[in-house]
Amino acid sequence: MRHVISKTLLISAACFAGAVQAGGDYLQGWGVAPQTRFYVGGNLGVANQDGYEEGNTTAGKLLGGMRYGRYLGAEVGYTALGEVEKKGAGRIAPTVKSDTDGMYAAVMGYMPVAHRTELFGKAGVMRWDSDYSNDYSKDDNDNGYDDSDSNDSGTSPLIGIGAQYHMNPNMFLRGEWERVMGTGNDANESDVDLLTVGVTLSTF
Repeated sequence: MRHVISKTLLISAACFAGAVQAGGDYLQGWGVAPQTRFYVGGNLGVANQDGYEEGNTTAGKLLGGMRYGRYLGAEVGYTALGEVEKKGAGRIAPTVKSDTDGMYAAVMGYMPVAHRTELFGKAGVMRWDSDYSNDYSKDDNDNGYDDSDSNDSGTSPLIGIGAQYHMNPNMFLRGEWERVMGTGNDANESDVDLLTVGVTLSTF
């Protein structure tokens, strides 16, 4: 009986190993090359929107991507730019507040420059969404000026540069600057600069 159990376990282990190998071959058969790596990560930092007096905010993003070989890749992510405000035009003007976030997609290029260190650049687009509020003072409300809310969305070019350090084969410390050009509607259009740092985790 013990010999039968031992043989059964050995056969099961062999079948499991074969299934794992077949699974890897199956994925490669679907176009996932052996030199392709996938990664996910998160960044935190600051954003500046140049069309607002109070334009500096805390910003963050979640990202994921794929890297093909040493030099090329692609990335997608979600970015929260935070809430900014400015004083509207006119003698009786509201305080205009804007809260913007967006999804982006970009092509990535990498350049190794030192041991465990490389530079990268990106170019793509961001699909942004902005919520606006026009808030009058209490005295203006009493005089018939009502607060209002609105929403706008659009697509803008995105560029960026950065550097990352390989802490180990699948963990990277990353810092980057990005610019989103022309977010917001006509009256509140603004370029956005982001400076963030974060960590990414990669497959081997």
